[in-house]
Amino acid sequence: MLFSPCLEIETFFFTAGTLGWSAIVTLSVAYTVVTIACMVVLTAVSYRGLARVNWSGVDSHWLDHNEKRLTGGILIVLGILIFFIKL
Repeated sequence: MLFSPCLEIETFFFTAGTLGWSAIVTLSVAYTVVTIACMVVLTAVSYRGLARVNWSGVDSHWLDHNEKRLTGGILIVLGILIFFIKL
């Protein structure tokens, strides 16, 4: 549900719509709580993983200067991979 939330959740909202406003509100609250919890957990895991990396051998000036290029390159590679890999 994190990668394409609109596709999965719309079916649940259509079904909840037939049950009334209380079902829609319950679904909205549950979906919001689950989404925020997943984002917090993924951020915490990423932070712990980065804390274990030994940054002493990395030239921080190079990273500061090329951070936008590095991020752009990663996004392009991920986009190409997602385009060609069907799950």
